[in-house]
Amino acid sequence: MSKGRTAGTLLALVVLLVVMVWVGWQAASKPFPKVVGATPTCQAERVKKQILRREVTVSVYNGSKRSGLADRTMAELERRSFRPGDVANAPAGIKVTYVQVLSTDEDDPEALLVAKQFRPRANLVVADDEYGPGVDVMLGPRFKKLRKPAPKSLKLDEPIRRCVDQVDTGTGQ
Repeated sequence: MSKGRTAGTLLALVVLLVVMVWVGWQAASKPFPKVVGATPTCQAERVKKQILRREVTVSVYNGSKRSGLADRTMAELERRSFRPGDVANAPAGIKVTYVQVLSTDEDDPEALLVAKQFRPRANLVVADDEYGPGVDVMLGPRFKKLRKPAPKSLKLDEPIRRCVDQVDTGTGQ
């Protein structure tokens, strides 16, 4: 009997060893967890074909002597669904006659959409400096009012592609 019990115990231990080796192999062959700074893979992509007013932040600066011009213009831009940025007097050294829309990129679609809100269309000026959040608008003494009706969106020449859901599989693929 004792030989039978020993054989049964030995068999049970061998089965347990095989299960432990299998579980260990499964754990060792899994991909490593996500590492901070690793490049994520894009599981889903959002393609944007136009810029909408509600996606654009605008900062307005008064370069005229008319009190409250920047505030009134910002209020009108907000009624048109633009997001508010800063409102202030134009920085010293900025000279503008009508309206200038400043951007660091001459093909900035957000700046072009903002420029089309003014009648006649505002000058788009490439500037090295950014004065406030979003697109900067400098109002001059000849500015009267915004254009009615004005575009609510601007079609993009090239669609913008962005990842919606980033998941790192750890496989490097």
